[in-house]
Amino acid sequence: MADNELQQPAGSYVHPTDVHCVRACLNEDALDLLAVGGENTVEILKRNLEADTPVFELVASFHVATRVRAIAWSPRTVSPSASRKWFLELVVAGADNKLFLLLHSPKQPNGDITDAESEVRPFGGGLSGHHKRINDICFCTSETYQTHVASIGDDGLILWNLYPRINEAGDLSFGQHSSDGGDDTEEEDVFQTITSKAPKPYHKSENTLPPQPTAYIIKFPHPLHSIASHPLSANQFMVSDSAGTVFIVDWTKLDSDKPSTMWKGHRVVELVDPRALTDRLTGGKPSWTGGASWKYDDINV
Repeated sequence: MADNELQQPAGSYVHPTDVHCVRACLNEDALDLLAVGGENTVEILKRNLEADTPVFELVASFHVATRVRAIAWSPRTVSPSASRKWFLELVVAGADNKLFLLLHSPKQPNGDITDAESEVRPFGGGLSGHHKRINDICFCTSETYQTHVASIGDDGLILWNLYPRINEAGDLSFGQHSSDGGDDTEEEDVFQTITSKAPKPYHKSENTLPPQPTAYIIKFPHPLHSIASHPLSANQFMVSDSAGTVFIVDWTKLDSDKPSTMWKGHRVVELVDPRALTDRLTGGKPSWTGGASWKYDDINV
């Protein structure tokens, strides 16, 4: 070995660029998957859980042409080692304030991992997306809303329906259950469609593009730092902001007619960091940089 070569320790993985984000998949059928985000790519690794030392295999590589800031695994992801009907789905946020839906699946039913196709669907740019830094993203982990993903940043929270349904008028529906207790048969039909496996990847030979994800924006008074969902809560997120406040947000309580106070209608619980509160009272500038999340197996913690 040459003097200028460094020997890599057993079980290590070398990304081709600087690594900016790493996210392990917590799905029961995909615990061996790891997503690594770099300067312009996202690589999916699969660990051999039977090996004594960590051994990683490259499963897929997505080129997003921007630095990766955040990664979220879809709760519908199934590892190739768990089922022949495997399916990889992620959403990543880039430094250009855009989001990308990443899909990887076998070309044929029950196909081998070596015969698969990948797709990158950018969304969230322009008027409908974030205009400032994106800091975190997460999927709704409830079975009812598994095709919904939330992104947060310095300009608030946006909830996205990744696979909106086109109604008879040609408009895209957000796909939300009615909250007034009325007849939601039509909405249930919508969710029967969007909670199934994602549509087949779009092929360039087709004449029409897949519909862009639809957005629902919730404004907050301060930049947001972190967001987390819980599998036992279909309509609530835990969100933390730069002022040291943690919110439990119910996104189903719509109040889009009052954008300036919209966040108040969604607030279920509000917790404030004591130091951040002291800074406010004494005229100091709060600069809380932490995050918040649920205990995965207990929604009360």
